[in-house]
Amino acid sequence: EIPEHERNIEGMRGAEFRLQRTGEIELIDERVGALLPRALLGAVGDARRLSEEALTTVRRSLDGDHALTAGILNTLGWLAFEESRLEDAERLHREALEMRIRLFGTEHADVAESLFQVGTVALELERYDEAARLFERGYEIRRRVLGGRDDLTAGQAYSNIVNVPSTEQSNLDRIEPFDPSTSYLWLKVIGDPSISGGRMPLGGPFLSEQLEDLLRSWIEAGALDN
Repeated sequence: EIPEHERNIEGMRGAEFRLQRTGEIELIDERVGALLPRALLGAVGDARRLSEEALTTVRRSLDGDHALTAGILNTLGWLAFEESRLEDAERLHREALEMRIRLFGTEHADVAESLFQVGTVALELERYDEAARLFERGYEIRRRVLGGRDDLTAGQAYSNIVNVPSTEQSNLDRIEPFDPSTSYLWLKVIGDPSISGGRMPLGGPFLSEQLEDLLRSWIEAGALDN
């Protein structure tokens, strides 16, 4: 049987081939979002190579700044971080950040995401003050853009996550009572292949197996406000 990540890599190659023949950018957009995280589970190097090929294809097909280009730069930055190539990760995330600001202005959730990712690299490089400023900017933008929906502080978190659509994949609720498999927050915590962006908490450290079991059990029991 062919390993899952190899099947996904083949799917990515097929998407790129169809894009080059048809010019339908949406095909590669779907694959970057859905297949590269799965490829990462099996082979970071393959995921990086596919991302680089996707970036070349998109830049050849599109002129100037584009949200898809920024998204692929972001993916490449994430992969560089996974490979401990921190200077490359920072360069790629900053390029994505600058492009997103040109595309969307400063008040946009994608800009906040890029600020978090540049901040994560700065934290790893022990530039703590800079990382704190970047995280603060990102959280402030998310609060302004998303309003109360993004407030996960004590007393507010429950009403903002249970039966509330995810901002990354709006077809899924953040928490779907009784069903972890369709609870996007759970999928983010375990790093499920279907997620957009990185596993939570971004950059780690990730939840222990005991805490993951506790979260899953809470969802399976109906996600009660207790």
